[in-house]
Amino acid sequence: MSDADARRAEGTLPRCPDCGAPVRCGLRLGEERCWCMAHPPLAPDPTLPEGACLCEACLTRRLEAQARGSRGPKDS
Repeated sequence: MSDADARRAEGTLPRCPDCGAPVRCGLRLGEERCWCMAHPPLAPDPTLPEGACLCEACLTRRLEAQARGSRGPKDS
């Protein structure tokens, strides 16, 4: 992907439902992998819209909360 294509794609990125930050999903950008695949899977959460992508900070926060046995950002 060229730099110009990457900049155009950045403008259409989904937003993190927890904080509103743009999320660069490699799969949605046509890449074979996404950065989130390096993390363990997040347990299903009915508070998240189906197919939602979290930013790295919010995914990390939710995974830490999951490991502690709590739920979403309100419980952390």
